[in-house]
Order: sequence, then structure tokens, then C-alpha cells
Amino acid sequence: MRGRVAGGMSRRALALAAVGLMVAAAAYALLNPSDYYHRPVDVMPVFVRDHHGDPGSWVAALIAREGGLPKNGVGLTHDGADVGLVRPVEVYPVADWELQGISLRTPYGLVEALRRQELVYGIAVEVAARYVDGGAAVFRWDAWRYGFSLGPVALDQGGGPAGDLVLTSLE
Repeated sequence: MRGRVAGGMSRRALALAAVGLMVAAAAYALLNPSDYYHRPVDVMPVFVRDHHGDPGSWVAALIAREGGLPKNGVGLTHDGADVGLVRPVEVYPVADWELQGISLRTPYGLVEALRRQELVYGIAVEVAARYVDGGAAVFRWDAWRYGFSLGPVALDQGGGPAGDLVLTSLE
């Protein structure tokens, strides 16, 4: 039996079915909001092309600039090309930190975003910090950007507020 695969389906029918599935997946991705969560142990990497660098470099730069992290939530602001704390707040030296996860989400699908001329996406970066004094905290850096996100890929077009550093747990 030439031209048949297991189960009796012709190669042409199999190819058409595969193309149909790819078209349906692309249509779904273009019409629906994207919501993706990445943990460092996940096999699929996350790719964020942002005007401030990757999320790990955001955290490292903030800790270096401020000399540590607060033990409460605080707003963030742009100071030139850098990001800093909005108001004076007590900052504690950080012994170690690690990314816990990155969430990328869009409010609507690409087709609707183009119709509205409003390409935006939200990003939340979860960070676990261990302070020099032995304490520990988990923060979420919430921000939105002009640009596009689909699954594990976010392409920044520049702009958007620095966001907020939200305390999620403190030990």
C-alpha cells in the first residue's frame, strides 16, 4: 500500500489535517489573549526583549542601585535609564536572590490589539530574596509595557511605567 500511513490515512489527508491544525492554532493565538507563566525549572525558556534588558538584570540593577531591597511593597520609577524606588523607604542589604517565575499576559488578542492600535502586555517577575540579617521575602515586580507577548515571547517596543514591587511574603 503506497501513499498510506498507519491506520489507512493517506499522506495527503494527514498533511491537510496537520495544516488545518496549524491554521486553527494560529487563529486561536491571534484572536485570544495570551497568558504564560514560566518557572526557572521549565524546559521551555522565556524570551523577553525589553529596553531594560532581561528580567534578571532588572532585579540585579535595582538591588545594586538601591543597596538592597525593602521589606515592604513600594512603587518603582524610571530615573533616566535606571529603575529605582519611588519614595524613601528603608532598604536592607540582600545576601542572595533568585527568580521564582515570570508571567507574561496580554489583555486581548493580537488582532484586537492592532484594531485598537494598542499593543501592550503585562509582566510579573517573582523574586525570592534572602537578606544579610537572615530574613527572607518574596516580591512580585508588576509592570506593563508597550509591545507584544505571545506565549513565552515578549517583544518590547519601549515605554511603560517601571511598575510596583509587591511584597507577597516575609519571613
